[in-house]
Amino acid sequence: QDDAQATLIATAAAKAGFAGGIVVDFPNSAKAKKHYLCLSMDKSYRKPQAKTDADHPNARSTKRNRGNQKKDRDWVLQKKEYHRRLGR
Repeated sequence: QDDAQATLIATAAAKAGFAGGIVVDFPNSAKAKKHYLCLSMDKSYRKPQAKTDADHPNARSTKRNRGNQKKDRDWVLQKKEYHRRLGR
């Protein structure tokens, strides 16, 4: 739930002989932040890398750039011809 509880769980696991810790994905995000408790019996275990905002699957790059296409003269003429054929 909070940082104090997470550190309490991690220290209790370390005292019990586990290796690992807590990984926080998207630490700067309020909605996408997730906490994972990664434990292993192997002492040489390394925690996995946390995801950052650049790795986020819903990155705002595709839809936002679609509207920036320049509508040149050829595109306008093709659209006019298309609508004339439809009878509009």
